[in-house]
Amino acid sequence: MQTRRVRQALGAGVALPLVYFGVQALAAPFYPEFSLVGTTASDLGSPQSRLPGVLNAGALLCGLLGLGAAAGYAGALRRLRVGIWPTALLVVALVLGALGNLWAGTFPQPDPRHARNPFTPGLLLTPPLLLWALWRPAPAALRWFLILALLALVALAAVLSGILPVDRAGQDGLWQRLLGVVVFVPLGLGAAWLRRALDGP
Repeated sequence: MQTRRVRQALGAGVALPLVYFGVQALAAPFYPEFSLVGTTASDLGSPQSRLPGVLNAGALLCGLLGLGAAAGYAGALRRLRVGIWPTALLVVALVLGALGNLWAGTFPQPDPRHARNPFTPGLLLTPPLLLWALWRPAPAALRWFLILALLALVALAAVLSGILPVDRAGQDGLWQRLLGVVVFVPLGLGAAWLRRALDGP
């Protein structure tokens, strides 16, 4: 893949967190009694919304952007001579995450398949694999940010799994959005840095 096309594909990764949260902001006014804390993204794409297509189309767009980001990361990491294993595993995780978004948009609630999304692990594996892949080439500030994001993911996993006894009643939307921050924001920042790195010194 030519460098120009790699940069274009990385642009999809930069756009991904903006679209992920932006679509929810666009869909929120169509959901009666929307709550930033209690209403999940899946709720916004359900029949309870007056216009569920906004969220579901956005989920499909996020899936396409995720596939573009995977291609961009693959091309950029190859040019930076990052090892084959961290590169390959990160790209696989990104593809799985993209397929997860496509699945969510294709089978919105209350379709029982929505809750049985088989690609969810891809999103959860992205932060540690992103840290591994970018550890050598990335500047110290980005590495520290990725470390903090990974620690936040571990803390969220402990809460969501019940290891940490936190009362989450009525807070599903809040915890889902926090998870989105620690997954999608590092991905977008990593893509932005790679775009600059490909420009050379």
